[in-house]
Amino acid sequence: MSQPACLIGVDVGTTNIKAGAFNEKGHALAMASAQLRIDRPKPGWATFDAVNIWQQTVQVLAEISRAIKGRFEAQAIAVSSMAETSIPLDAHGEPAYSAIAWFDSRTAEQAEWWSATLGPEFIFVRTGLPILPLFSLNKLCWIKQHETETFSRISRWFSVSDYINFCLCGVQATELSLASRVMALDLQARGWCEEILDASGVSASMLGELIWAGESLGKIRPAVAQMTGLPASVHVVTGGHDHPCAALGSGVFEPGVVLDSMGTSESLLVVLHSPVLEPKAAKLGFAQGCHVLKDRFLCFGGLVTSGAAVEWARDMLLAETPREEAYRRLEHLAAQSPP
Repeated sequence: MSQPACLIGVDVGTTNIKAGAFNEKGHALAMASAQLRIDRPKPGWATFDAVNIWQQTVQVLAEISRAIKGRFEAQAIAVSSMAETSIPLDAHGEPAYSAIAWFDSRTAEQAEWWSATLGPEFIFVRTGLPILPLFSLNKLCWIKQHETETFSRISRWFSVSDYINFCLCGVQATELSLASRVMALDLQARGWCEEILDASGVSASMLGELIWAGESLGKIRPAVAQMTGLPASVHVVTGGHDHPCAALGSGVFEPGVVLDSMGTSESLLVVLHSPVLEPKAAKLGFAQGCHVLKDRFLCFGGLVTSGAAVEWARDMLLAETPREEAYRRLEHLAAQSPP
C-alpha cells in the first residue's frame, strides 16, 4: 500500500529557515528549523552567504525527510522567503557576490539617485512602491557602481526563494510577488518596466522570466534527493514573498481584512482587486505588490523590526539560557507586565 501524501513548505526568513510537512488537510506532520548566519562586514552593512542559505535549507529538508520516512510520501515543495535580499549568480550558476540583506543601509545613495532622476511619482505609478533603499534594484545598482568587475559577471539576479528553487530543480524563474519588491516591475502590466531598466542599466534577462506562484517548475535534482533523503519524484512549485504567503495561509483573500504578519519585521497588509497607482498615493508611504493569488494585489505598511527586537531582548536578558526556554521565560515575563 502506498503511503499517504504530504506537502513540504520551506520559509527562508531573515534569522531562521523553517520547514514543515503537512497532510492534505493542512495539519502539520513535522517541523524543523535552522539559524542563518548574518555577516556585518561594515557598520550598516549586512550580508548572507548564499552557500550557507542552501546548506541550511538542505539540513531542514533532511530533518523533515527523516521525520516522515515510512509514514508519508512527499509530493511537492514550495519555498517562501524574505523579499528584498537577492543573490547574484554568474553564468555557471555560482554566487557572484554576497547576498545583500534587505535591511542593509549602504544603498541610501542609490535611492536618492532615483528620487532625483525619475522621481517618486514616476516610480510609484509604475511599480506601486515608494523609493526606499531596501528594494533590491538599489542593491544591484550599488554593485554596478562599486563592484564593476562583479557586476560584469552577474548573469542572473535571484530572490532567495527563486535561488532555492534553482538549487532544488535547476530551473531559473522569477515569482511575481517577489518580483514586486525589486522596484522594476510594472505592476499593472505584470512585466519588467523598460524605462526603469534603461535608467538603471540592468537587462530584463538578468531579472529573469516572470512566473505566477503555484506553478510547477519540475522535479528535484537527483543530487538533492540524495542529500535530503526525499524521493526524486518530488516536484518544486513556486512559493513567493513570505507576507503574501502568510496572507494565503491565513485566508486573507478579499478586501476588508487586515493581516498582521510578524517575523523579523512586521507587516500590515490588505488585499486589493486592482492596484491604486494615482500619483497622490505616492506620498502616503505604502507599498503595493502582487498577491500569490493571480487576480489579487496587496498593500503593505509596517515596521522594519519586530521579531528581531524580541531576539535582541533574549540576547540581552537571557543570553546563557537555552533558546526555547529563553522564549518561554520572555513570554512569562511579558504576561506578568501591565499593558
